Amino acid sequence: MAEQEKINYKDTLNLPTTDFKMKADAAVREIDIQKFWEENNIYEKNLSQRNKTNKFILHDG
Repeated sequence: MAEQEKINYKDTLNLPTTDFKMKADAAVREIDIQKFWEENNIYEKNLSQRNKTNKFILHDG
């Protein structure tokens, strides 16, 4: 058998052109999100909004 030339498939790929990251990078993003929540008191705001509603009880088991 004759040795075939290697085919470069890079130019045949149809990849999107976007600013959206291809990798989630969750380890870094989670820290950024947690920092945002702490700086903006998101959890406290969520709790204060829940105080205005009826108690929610989840029966599990």
